[in-house]
Amino acid sequence: MKKLSIIGKGTAGALSAAYFSRHTDWEIDWYYDPNIKPVPVGESCATSLPYLLKDCIDFKHSDLEKIDGNLKFGIRKIDWNGIGDYYEEYAPPIVAYQFNANKLQDFIEDKLKTKVNIIHKNITSLDNIDGDYILNCMGKTKNEDEYNSIDCLPVNSAYVTQCYWDYPKFQYTISIAKEYGWCFVIPLKNRCAVGYVYNDNYSTLDIIKEDVKEIFKTFDLEPSDTTISLKFKSYFKKNNFDNKIVYNGNASFFLEPLEAFSIGTITQIIINSYRIWHKNDLSLQKANEIFHKSIEETQTMILMHYFAGSKYNNEFWKFAQDRAKQKLSKSIKMILQDYSKAINNGQSPDQFNNFLQGNFLNTKDDLWYLRLFHLNFNGLGLKDRIKEITS
Repeated sequence: MKKLSIIGKGTAGALSAAYFSRHTDWEIDWYYDPNIKPVPVGESCATSLPYLLKDCIDFKHSDLEKIDGNLKFGIRKIDWNGIGDYYEEYAPPIVAYQFNANKLQDFIEDKLKTKVNIIHKNITSLDNIDGDYILNCMGKTKNEDEYNSIDCLPVNSAYVTQCYWDYPKFQYTISIAKEYGWCFVIPLKNRCAVGYVYNDNYSTLDIIKEDVKEIFKTFDLEPSDTTISLKFKSYFKKNNFDNKIVYNGNASFFLEPLEAFSIGTITQIIINSYRIWHKNDLSLQKANEIFHKSIEETQTMILMHYFAGSKYNNEFWKFAQDRAKQKLSKSIKMILQDYSKAINNGQSPDQFNNFLQGNFLNTKDDLWYLRLFHLNFNGLGLKDRIKEITS
């Protein structure tokens, strides 16, 4: 029997433990330090998570109550390109979740306590970890040389406020273009997480705290004293799949949360680890290529929003649009070729991706799919401007 060691109890560690305990008969050691307190923010996901939870721990929609969860039917986008509202609604029967990440991790641990070896220990080095394979989910390593920095994204800070309520007032994530960046609004069962993502070179935290008040007023939210202020850098691992060690979660990548891509990437890394170690149908080189392609496509999807712009004409938005245009001129052509090929072959947007009809947990190399590109391409009003970045 082989042994897998999983390091870290974040969402990546918990989902990794759930997947491998369901799909292998391996011995699994799951290490984490209970004294490390997680960041108390809400989390929104795309549509892969319900499939993963159902497959691995027989999760039901009724279990959402146990993780402060709320059904998510799509993403509402406001003031991007100054066009007002538009709504990216998932095609039935697809659905996603909005939930308390900490409670999800605890829920998964409770389900797995008789199936894996849970070891409360602060791991500072992988040198003495016993295991045929290791999934490192304990955060970014200290060696910056192991990562590629992502400099094209124009934001580097976030201010998050929890707004408590008796019940969720809507069932979709909201992203709003603001004067100094953008805001996410994530409705959980008992609270709504409001985050302002910005660049501290173009604004101050005091200005952000003042500007976000408009969001509270617009959506009738009562802000609490539960707030956090974060500064971040975007990055991804140069060599994410390295023989017996694979990196996931923040040990693997971090990009801003526009489009809620992170759990989709986490899931892709888990499945490709399984393919390398258990099914033996994927090489390390190909897995790294898929990972890098997913990160590149995620940047493209995010930058489409900044290129679209907003109703604000200030230094931040000039900077953001310039960064987006430079990067998109190189990265969007491949997606446009796939998009045009699908259209020319007579496919409708709902046929662009088998994910809408099939099981995400089957082999799939592409994280993003053309239907989402189609929604953003049209919803952000880029059809008439695309020549600016492709000519």
